[in-house]
Amino acid sequence: GIIYDDQKLYVKALDYYLRSLELNEQIGFRNGIANSLNNIGVVYENLNDYEKSLSYHLRALGMFEELGHKKGYAASLNNIGTVYLHLGDYEKANDYLFRSLGVAREIETRDLEVEIYEKLSRLSAEQGDYARALDFYKLYSAIKDSIFTKEKIEKIAGMQTTYEVEHLLEQQENEIKFLKKDNEIFKLVVEKQRLVKWRLYSILLVLFAFAFLFWYRYRLKYKANIMLQEQVEKKTRDLSRSYENLKQEIIEKKRIQSQLIRSERLAGVGELAAGLAHEIRNPLGNISSSAQFCLSKFEMDSELKRYFRIILEDSEKANAIIKGLLDFANPREMKLTKNRLSNHMINVVKGVEARCHEKFIKVDMQYLKQEPEIFTDKKWIEQALQNFILNAIQSMPQGGLLSIREVYSSSEKELRLIITDSGVGITGENLKKIFDPFFTTKEDGVGLGLSLAHKIIDDHKGVIQLESVPGRGTSVTLIFRVEK
Repeated sequence: GIIYDDQKLYVKALDYYLRSLELNEQIGFRNGIANSLNNIGVVYENLNDYEKSLSYHLRALGMFEELGHKKGYAASLNNIGTVYLHLGDYEKANDYLFRSLGVAREIETRDLEVEIYEKLSRLSAEQGDYARALDFYKLYSAIKDSIFTKEKIEKIAGMQTTYEVEHLLEQQENEIKFLKKDNEIFKLVVEKQRLVKWRLYSILLVLFAFAFLFWYRYRLKYKANIMLQEQVEKKTRDLSRSYENLKQEIIEKKRIQSQLIRSERLAGVGELAAGLAHEIRNPLGNISSSAQFCLSKFEMDSELKRYFRIILEDSEKANAIIKGLLDFANPREMKLTKNRLSNHMINVVKGVEARCHEKFIKVDMQYLKQEPEIFTDKKWIEQALQNFILNAIQSMPQGGLLSIREVYSSSEKELRLIITDSGVGITGENLKKIFDPFFTTKEDGVGLGLSLAHKIIDDHKGVIQLESVPGRGTSVTLIFRVEK
């Protein structure tokens, strides 16, 4: 539907959006329903059927409001204001656009702010208030010109580097062309000289010495030309290698920058989590102990007892969450000893073996016979491995294959542990946020498991590579340096 919409084939786009809405309603996916309603409303707006467009946008607005999806709510307000602008109802258009602007400012969605300011400028102009229209257009221009993200800067830097390298290659190719042309001209000159030489030789034997000198000169130039060609080829090869090295350095620099940004973010969230956990733990302990005291000391009916037990159970759940926060935030004392990574993984798999049988998940483990040892902390590395294994199991609710295998590169001194599942996979948008604290797609999840696992692997000086295809599964690769 989006592809047909981009191609302005609105009738075809509408057909696919309606089918998407029907499927989302069947499976009860409310986010999908709201997005489909919004897309249908936009298509009807493009088809100039503003009554239907308004109807779908209002439904989408209500659903985004129920879900608490502020970005979708702001977009729906903007779309409704646009429809009223088409209908000439300037009062309602002004009202909805300003409500959308308020939410967009709150969530700092600058691209939406730009769009709203442009529409408010057009609305004011149509009402004849040109001074107000100019003010809005200045705001639109100022914000639009300020949107220049770090990604764009990196992209431009990469493009500039590529251009400079290509420019150098082009200059080198031009030099080679000129050298080839000079060589061809030289060959023509030599051929002419050889003809003259033979004519003179046939006429005057006396000039034989001069002919010999010309021939000797030609040989010297020929050798010099060959040496020059070899130097040009060598410089071209060196330039190609430099270009490849430069590309690898750029890629490595981007990866290191990404890791630094994530580490700084995790550190900040960790400090906040530690503070909150310590502040909450004491009153929570008072609540739990008070409930236990009441249950053991006072006579009460079964209904009241049931409520006190609920207090105890929920206190224990909250305490478990706080423990996870403290594990995430507090610095870990690493007791590193030489171990086989496969031994840690075998312990983790034994612990989840019952879950695998229950969910009809087959586990395929392939370990190296001569596995190198690495420095690990048994407690923390097994906790990190368990988080990755549990996520793999939870992604296969209908059963599947969990593959665990080791790969060792003696040249790079790297040991890789590859964990692959055949589960539902992770979307590209979620893949970028998978290690962010408190990010989770589970209804009862806290979103700290993979963040903690990432910190533990980082403490072991390891690297995590994550690949996923929605509907086909996910592969997690843990890379560790092997030290003597």
